[in-house]
Amino acid sequence: MRLLAERVALIYLLLASLWVFFSDRWLALAFPPPFSYHLGLAKGLVFVALTALFLYLGLRRFCSLQARAEERIEHLNRMYVLLAETNHALIRLQSPQLLLAAVCRAAVEEGLFATAWAMLKGPNGYWELVARAGREVPAFVPSSLAPPYQVINDLLSYEEEFPFKDLFLAQGIRTLAFLPLTANKDISGFLAFGAEKPGVLGKEELELMAQIAADISFGLEVLAHREQCLQVQEKLHHLVHYDPLTGLPHRFYLEDHLKQAVLKARRGLSSALMVIDVDNYQLINDNWGYKAGDRLLQAFARFLRENVREEDIVARVAGDKFMVLMEDVFEEEACRLAEELRQRVEETPFELDGRMARVTISIGIALVKGDEAAETVMSQADLALRRAKEEGRNRVVLFQPEEELLARLKGEQEVLNLLKEALVTGRGLLLFLQPVVRLSDLQVVHYEALLRLRECVDKYCSPAQFIPLAERFGLMPRLDRWVIESALDILKAHPQLKLFVNLSGLSVGDDTLLEYLQMKLKEKEVDPSRLGFEVTETAAIRNLLRAERWLSRLRWLGCELALDDFGSGFSTFSYLRSLPVDYLKIDLSFIRGLASDRVHRALVEAMNTVAHTLGKLTVAEGIESEETLQILRELGTDFGQGYYFGRPEPVEVIIARRPEPAGGPDLPAAP
Repeated sequence: MRLLAERVALIYLLLASLWVFFSDRWLALAFPPPFSYHLGLAKGLVFVALTALFLYLGLRRFCSLQARAEERIEHLNRMYVLLAETNHALIRLQSPQLLLAAVCRAAVEEGLFATAWAMLKGPNGYWELVARAGREVPAFVPSSLAPPYQVINDLLSYEEEFPFKDLFLAQGIRTLAFLPLTANKDISGFLAFGAEKPGVLGKEELELMAQIAADISFGLEVLAHREQCLQVQEKLHHLVHYDPLTGLPHRFYLEDHLKQAVLKARRGLSSALMVIDVDNYQLINDNWGYKAGDRLLQAFARFLRENVREEDIVARVAGDKFMVLMEDVFEEEACRLAEELRQRVEETPFELDGRMARVTISIGIALVKGDEAAETVMSQADLALRRAKEEGRNRVVLFQPEEELLARLKGEQEVLNLLKEALVTGRGLLLFLQPVVRLSDLQVVHYEALLRLRECVDKYCSPAQFIPLAERFGLMPRLDRWVIESALDILKAHPQLKLFVNLSGLSVGDDTLLEYLQMKLKEKEVDPSRLGFEVTETAAIRNLLRAERWLSRLRWLGCELALDDFGSGFSTFSYLRSLPVDYLKIDLSFIRGLASDRVHRALVEAMNTVAHTLGKLTVAEGIESEETLQILRELGTDFGQGYYFGRPEPVEVIIARRPEPAGGPDLPAAP
């Protein structure tokens, strides 16, 4: 532009000089004075007039261009202000509606546009108006939306079909722009702006508007992700405090209130704790199936809530065991309320799929005293419940310290003697194997080794009886070492097997156990990848930093790791990032009600999603039916374990049924 101006000036200077020089000479030769003088004067005046005209036209053109440039700069500045307001709204991001309302309001208030509106696609696929500002015009969805924008520069001369054209023109709207908003590459909404002047949106303005749409799309994705995280957190919070099957609070919730009751008891406010067990509940499961058993628990939970005092706290603590904390009651009243509850249960039939089930309950009661911890009160109530069941069930028993203590100690001493003898002699402890199956093709990928303590020829102690004693009396290190060595012996004898063994919480962090494992792997000449370990979630998060380092060293040896009872006691998923585990074993309490409970299904789906996001595989425990198997497949669970695939059995039985293939040590087929 500058070079052109210089050229015009030089040409004008040259022509003017030639005109002045030659015209004066020609006039002097052609006309005598004084006539030539008057002609020269007229020529000069004409030259001045023409020069003034050209100068006026040039200045007018320059001022017009400058005004348009200033107007464009002002318009761009307002666009940048709108972009800044959008970014400020993103910083204060709370909801899509508030974000889009702030953008529409800023677009109108800054004088850029006369009207603005925003629409989002709802969950049902329909468009919803979420924000608008400026002049009242019909908020509509354009027939086609395509990123990054669509523009109508002059609605008056727009020849294609356009809805509400006359209404927009009546409001003075000549320019329209539509900015699609995307989420995961799909259009989830759009912003619409209308301006009075035609053609006000140039290339730079449209690029800025596309940037605004991109920023808002990012903000909407962040909001959607945040909403999903909040939903998962809410589900996790509900898991921590409430039982998904019955809707009752968990044991931990009741424990918190029990601790408060202990403090109140020190100030003279007496309370009592009832532990309730449904008598012969297993018969319902065996005869009518686990679905009927779950429905019985749900019906019994509703019955409890309706038949205790409003201020009492009811919780499901395990299986068919419930607890009721009764505050501000003395011994006599507590026993009376418990007996009335027992009688009402005995008299009330429970309907289960058209069949009437009559059940009885056993109740153990412990008084809450200020000189005993909450854990002690719960143990006392458990002991009273045990006595009620031993005396024939369907009765209420109040804890009596001396009598209960002697009975408990006698039973525990017998089991402890069996365990010590088994550790010394090497006889009495056995490993039973239960298959873990890949759900996609029902092939066995490995077996879990489950510890059993033989009481007599065909009778075994439950691990729930001897494992707590082993932990209390310091026998777990020896027991864990016995399990590891026995598992390695099985692996050495049967190369086609792969085993996972359970580690106690006391062994997590024991460096001497790692040294022992490394020595035994070398001694038995077993590939470490054939031996995996399961640790409970509670044991892993008790000392997270120490567990992370210890499990990392165990994994460095070549062994795989599984986090057992996943979902039974956590409060957040954040710790999973730190734990170097390969498998998450979803607790069977979520699997049992999967076919009939949508909450269970949603929770299992959330666990699968989080596990896979973190690069971990999932194992569902307690699969007992084809229906449950199909649901888990649909939810994306990787592996399964339960009676549907096989019960725990001695290794000899499994090998006898599934001999090693002639072609090599391939895994046995699923039963």
